[in-house]
Amino acid sequence: MEDLRWEGNSKEMYKVILKAIPELLQGGVKKLVASWVKKNEIEVVTEDTVFQVLEDIAPSEARKKLEPILESMRTE
Repeated sequence: MEDLRWEGNSKEMYKVILKAIPELLQGGVKKLVASWVKKNEIEVVTEDTVFQVLEDIAPSEARKKLEPILESMRTE
């Protein structure tokens, strides 16, 4: 994940997602996200990419809580 380029508020959005997850589970979520990024051959993370990851791997209840917060952070 260190090789990725982050655009707009995408990195801050990712941090918000991690903060919403209990610390004990953050490592697993980071691995899931890294796997998704690799599988989808992502090199540049945009704000839309963050929403796509959320859609693909987050439980619906987590999405409902996080989407309004992340939407308010959009710059695109």
